[in-house]
Amino acid sequence: MSLRPGVTFSSLELLSPDPTSIVLGDVDYGEQTGIRVGVELELVLPAGKNKWAVFFEPTYQAFKASNEEPIGIFEYETTIDYQALDLNLGLRHYFVLSEKSKLFINASHAFVINFGDSKVDFDGRSDLDIKSQGFFAFGLGYKFMDRMSAEIRYSTNRNLLGEYANWNTNFTSVSAILGYTFF
Repeated sequence: MSLRPGVTFSSLELLSPDPTSIVLGDVDYGEQTGIRVGVELELVLPAGKNKWAVFFEPTYQAFKASNEEPIGIFEYETTIDYQALDLNLGLRHYFVLSEKSKLFINASHAFVINFGDSKVDFDGRSDLDIKSQGFFAFGLGYKFMDRMSAEIRYSTNRNLLGEYANWNTNFTSVSAILGYTFF
């Protein structure tokens, strides 16, 4: 079991149903830096000389932003408030460098539990409720003495508006994660 705090660099773009529309164009919320908090449970598999492991890591994710200038002919101002618990389930492979250090790569799929008042707010008009879909993540890291670790993880695009047929988002993130294994 490991505690895995870190920093996440996220970018988000809201894509309107008709990107050529003058009523509402696409909205780029830019990039944000946020804190991530995760706890990982890892099971090292005995097969392959303990070089393979499966892991489960619930992680808190949040993104809140407003567009800086009104968009479309009605000059909508939009605000997005997104909070979720990402449930990463994945596979990891270790490359042993010495008795005390090893590199690792991993791949995971995240199932998402949205919570809070996650929505896209159009100036008080017809809000869009956020119901994020799952996504994939890929990581590269280093582990020292089976206690301390550092990882860079890329999360693929997740559609925050999965319940709306005509709306879409581009939401990706890169995380820098530090870990400490308790047992």
